[in-house]
Amino acid sequence: MGMKRMRCGRRLVFCMLLGLMLTCSGCATLGTRIPDKTAETVHPEQVAESDAVQPEAALPAEKKSAAPEPLPVPPKQVRTTDAAVTVDTPPKPVSRPDKWRRKAVTENRELYDPSAGMPRAKAAAKGDGLVLNFDQADLHDVVRTIADMLGINYLIDKPISGRVTIQTAEKIPPSELFGVFVQILEANKLALVRDGELYRIVQAKSATRMPLSARLGRGTLKGEAKRGFMIQLIPLKYVSPQEMTKLITPFASETGSLIAHEGSRTLVVVDTWHSIQKILKLVSVFDVDVFQNLNYKFYPLAAAEAEETAKILAKIYAMEGVKTAAIQFIPITRINTILVLGGNADHFRLVDTLVKELDQNLGRTEPRIYVYSVKNGEASELSDLLTNVFTKNSKAEKKTSKRAAADPPKKAGGDAAKPKLFPKEKKARKTQQVGGGNISSISGASTLKGEIRITPDTIRNVLIVEATPSDYKIVERILNRIDVMPRQVLIEVIIADIRLDDASNLGVEWEYDSESKDGDGIITAKVGEAGVTYKIGISDNLDADLSAFAQNKQVNILSSPKLLASDNKEAKINVSTEIPVASSEYRYDKDNSDVLETNIQYRDTGVILSVTPHINERGMVSMDISQEVSDSAGSVMVAGKSYPSFSSRNVSTTLTVKDGQTIVIGGMMSDSDEVSDLGVPFLSRIPFFGFFFGKNSRTTAKTELIILIRPKVIVNLDDVDDVTREFSDRVGTVFPKSVTPLSTGGASTAETP
Repeated sequence: MGMKRMRCGRRLVFCMLLGLMLTCSGCATLGTRIPDKTAETVHPEQVAESDAVQPEAALPAEKKSAAPEPLPVPPKQVRTTDAAVTVDTPPKPVSRPDKWRRKAVTENRELYDPSAGMPRAKAAAKGDGLVLNFDQADLHDVVRTIADMLGINYLIDKPISGRVTIQTAEKIPPSELFGVFVQILEANKLALVRDGELYRIVQAKSATRMPLSARLGRGTLKGEAKRGFMIQLIPLKYVSPQEMTKLITPFASETGSLIAHEGSRTLVVVDTWHSIQKILKLVSVFDVDVFQNLNYKFYPLAAAEAEETAKILAKIYAMEGVKTAAIQFIPITRINTILVLGGNADHFRLVDTLVKELDQNLGRTEPRIYVYSVKNGEASELSDLLTNVFTKNSKAEKKTSKRAAADPPKKAGGDAAKPKLFPKEKKARKTQQVGGGNISSISGASTLKGEIRITPDTIRNVLIVEATPSDYKIVERILNRIDVMPRQVLIEVIIADIRLDDASNLGVEWEYDSESKDGDGIITAKVGEAGVTYKIGISDNLDADLSAFAQNKQVNILSSPKLLASDNKEAKINVSTEIPVASSEYRYDKDNSDVLETNIQYRDTGVILSVTPHINERGMVSMDISQEVSDSAGSVMVAGKSYPSFSSRNVSTTLTVKDGQTIVIGGMMSDSDEVSDLGVPFLSRIPFFGFFFGKNSRTTAKTELIILIRPKVIVNLDDVDDVTREFSDRVGTVFPKSVTPLSTGGASTAETP
């Protein structure tokens, strides 16, 4: 107790002596608050530095007086040390002129000039540092003291309050003092915003609305430590801004904010310089190419199934505690392969062993059910074809649906083999009810390891296959080769009647032109002396071959259809009129009356064309052609009754031509009598006297029916589009300009006159 009293007494005496010295010298004065609006702000550069004085503490509040008054220095709060000496003595009093006095600014905002309050701290020499020691100091005083040491001008928007306790055991380099200042403000929910040469101390929640400086890029900030609160635009390359926001938010300061802009893949950060520095380092760590250090390997499977094997591998690694993100197993079912992704190359050595063992063991499992979706053909046809491929005994190629549902399918060489996965009898009945197709049982082939069951579902056009994984791979390879887009043929036909008269000698003369350039035998037609010679097969447009005759009204084009037919499929076009014909009569008595019933059938008369194309690998097209041109020929009397009669010209043939070559079928002639009456109007119709004013003429006309056919093979859908576009151009006057005709293939296209 005695020692403490002695220390207190010494301190009291020391303070009294110090106050007396300052009072006498009159140098430690503070400016008074002047209420006028012509406030003067004095910057730190205007103040001369003291050679041996360092800031010790925040000064007390000013006294309102017209003249400066001496003020004692409070107890030390800041010590400035160098490498050899620690300065603990109070600063020497320095007198200041009145023009250096600190002025006040009205409107509840105080502008503090640190140089006016106390001498600015001299920059420490190399190796020097600062030691801060505040114990429950007033926040306002701490701000003023550190701002004076930094030599900055600042403005406090609103009064601040709080207590600060900070003790630094080691020296703080002067370059880091600004960061400490910002952290002190953050701890009190304040923010420092630079506005030109002035720093504004505002509430943290309102800092984002202030005019902040902005910066774009991902480089580290250099020489910008005194910017305080700022905006940093960080462009992202690999990680989405939304995901990056989730990763960075825990590391941002409480006063900062993060905004994710997905459109430009940019992360907007509003925070202090120190927090932005930390965020930039984190972004450089997270925003990297995930494939840069990624290892991968494909594992094709011979017998096992890729999807099941991938699940087993994932379970094995999960049991060992390996995280899902560390290694991933992706099954590629189409090629029965597993893609393994991982960052650690050591994992692949174990995967190699596991995949090899699983592929051997899982390949010996029981048969499984597979569903194959038919893309181009028909399920029933593919089922029959596969049956013929794998079945040795031709008698067991096909079974009817009824028998398949009643009896269990048998092997080609013996009794039915009962599978372990599902009973075949029940599955056969169920599939037949759904699809309505035939069920084929295939076994015994040398390329297969077990029995295969193929059930076509004609409603959904799918094949249900029961087989082991290795056997199904064989079936799938065959299906991929035969289930392809069928070839098609565009068949252009012109059916025309050529009228023969006295100027046409013996009809149309056909001759062979051996001087054709391609040597294929171009057919030339000549019609008498007045006719126009034309060559079939030279023009791409068949209509042009007969246009000269049509101008002289010597040719009547009955029809010019265009058919798009699939290979080995019949295409038929019918432009006709149905005429009723009595097929039979039946007479009976009803209610004592004679009743006559007549059965009527309708007959098509007109142009009927049926073509079945067959395309071989050399590009030759064989066609089965059936052509009929018929018309009503009046009526005839049979047994006292009138019956309709018909004139018909038919041709049926099979021929083979090259792709794009035109062939002609002709020589079918017919005769017709035409009766015409000529005379003076009205007078020629007077009974008994009309023949004096007119005449009757009877003309016998002879016509020849010719058929021009040109096939064009359609290889792909682009050819279909070209053909459809050509057809739409020819009938462009029919379609409005705003309407685009369909250009999809697969359907027949017909053109009628």
